[in-house]
Formats: sequence, structure tokens, C-alpha cells
Amino acid sequence: MALTVGSQAHSSEPDRERFPRAQRITTAGQPSPFSRTGPTGSKRQKPEFAGHGGSWAWNHDIDDVLINDSNVSTITLTPASGGRLFTAVAGTSYAAPYVAHEVADIATRYPAAGANLLRALTALSAEPPDRMPTVQHAAYGVPQAENVLESENNRAILVHEGAIAGSSYQVIPLPIPDEFTEGSWDRELRIAVAFDPGVRRSRRDYIACHIEVDFVRNLTLEQVKAIYREQPTRKQRQQQGLKFVPLPSGHDRPGLRPGTQSVGADTVFCRRYRTGGNSWNVDDENYFLVVTHTYSPWTEGQKKEYPTQTYALAVELLAHGKSDLNLHALTQAQLNARGRTRARA
Repeated sequence: MALTVGSQAHSSEPDRERFPRAQRITTAGQPSPFSRTGPTGSKRQKPEFAGHGGSWAWNHDIDDVLINDSNVSTITLTPASGGRLFTAVAGTSYAAPYVAHEVADIATRYPAAGANLLRALTALSAEPPDRMPTVQHAAYGVPQAENVLESENNRAILVHEGAIAGSSYQVIPLPIPDEFTEGSWDRELRIAVAFDPGVRRSRRDYIACHIEVDFVRNLTLEQVKAIYREQPTRKQRQQQGLKFVPLPSGHDRPGLRPGTQSVGADTVFCRRYRTGGNSWNVDDENYFLVVTHTYSPWTEGQKKEYPTQTYALAVELLAHGKSDLNLHALTQAQLNARGRTRARA
């Protein structure tokens, strides 16, 4: 299991009793000055997460950076000169264990979860930006394991692990209760996806495939399957000039953020649909996630090495400000009803 991690400052103000002319370089929540940033716009977002790795300050007395200010750095048990037990340090080397600790908490709660599901839940636990910035130190935010350890009254967490055949799609029903859709208030659907494609380091498109996810509603299962079944493959579009079949749009296929153009080459990503007002309607029905697999432009022989792709989904329904809405129980009731229907069939 691999994740990329940048560093984020957790405190802003240096210790001016020890360093009277110290000045902060960054504020809390912003990237640490030493953290690597990654480009956006190429469909690949790195680093994926951030941890609290401390920061630096500027010391005007020596006209240089102050790298061991205990107010803005990270306190560790790393041995220091003078026999001190604790010392102040900063670096992405301290941000990475922070993220690893959050992943470990999730793994403790879900001991049967595979690596993909742990990555997806980690992405779901963080708070990603609505729009990708020009450069970034964490595409999907700082993980907070407590956000996904348990469903609560106004929060329901759903997970799925599966495998998808190459150049195909899967339709996964979403159990969204009527109570989540009625009324005019702030609610959110978040979807995290993780997969582990094969790689070829010598190729520009070094990962074997890409996975996308759509959220659609107000169609029958048969209609959704028919629409996505008619989509031409990349090879058919290139060699035969076939075009995409029109997909559902507008209310029936709400746009998820960040858009596909921002995360299309990521192997772990989190997208959201957060709205107020009447963007949900109690008359809406039949909610689905559509997972689509697309091969990279590898040779046919290379593609045959990876006929299927394992992946994981983690989904959150969140009713902001609705602590009295027991989404966990309502969602569980939907799942139980579907189970009884399948048993009768």
C-alpha cells in the first residue's frame, strides 16, 4: 500500500520569548515551506495527502530560517544535544508517520479491509478542496480517521471491494433514503475510489488503466446498463471514428467535484456532490454509481497481462446540521429491504 504525503503547518506563531525577531513563514493549514508541491491539470495529483510535519520561521536576528522553533515545529522523541528527551523538528519525514497513524486507525477498525479499501477510506476521511489549486501540497487534504470509523446519526459510510473486467463498466446501486432527499438543506455525497493498476516504467502512460465513477439517478438499472454498454472503447474511437453515446446529464447525472479532468490519472481520489436548495428531490429514485474501466494505450499483449482490475469504493452520505436524522439506521433499512427482495426473487 502506497500513499504520497506532503507537510502542512499546524501552528503559525513562533516563540517570540526565545526569538523576539522571529516571523512566521506560513499560517496554520498552509503547506510547510519545505514541502514538495505537485502540478495539477495533468489528471494526476501529487502529493495525495498532508500531515502535520511542522514549519519554519524567519529569524531576522541571524537573517536565516529558524528550523527548531518548538511553537511551529513538531515535537518528537528524537535524541537532541544536551541530553534532552524531546526536540523540535520539521519535515515531511514527520508528516508521513502522521498519515500512517490515521491509516492504522482505519485498519484497526476494518481489519478485513484490503489495501485499496484502506486507501479509499483514507481519502474519504480527509476534506478535499472543491477545486484543485494550481499547485498543491495535498490533493485530498489531511486524513482524519475518526470521520470514517463509525456511521453516526447524520452520516452513513458505505464500502465496496470488487474487481472489474478490462474495458467494461459496473453499475452499483446506492441505498439513499427518501429522508435524505426531501426538503431544502445542505447535504453531501462523497465518493472515494482506489485501485492498483499494473505499471510499465518505460512508457509515458505508465499505469495499465484508468477508472472513473459517475453518479446517476432516475433511470432504471436496465437503462443505465444500456447507455454505458453502447459506449465505444478508446480503440473504437481511434480506429473507427465512433463517438461517445450521450450520457445522462443535468439533474440525472450531477457533476462531481473535482472533475474527471483533474483526477483522471489518479489511482486514489475523492469526489463530492454537495448542494443545498432543491438539488435533491423526494421524487428522485434509483441511485447508481457507474464504475468504468479504460485501458491505457498499451499493446494487446500487455493488456492481456491485466484482464481484470481490483478496486474499492468508500461512500459517505452526510446531512449537514441534521443531527436528528439517523442516516445510519435509514440506510441500513434500505439495504435490508433489498436483501429481502433478492431472497424472494
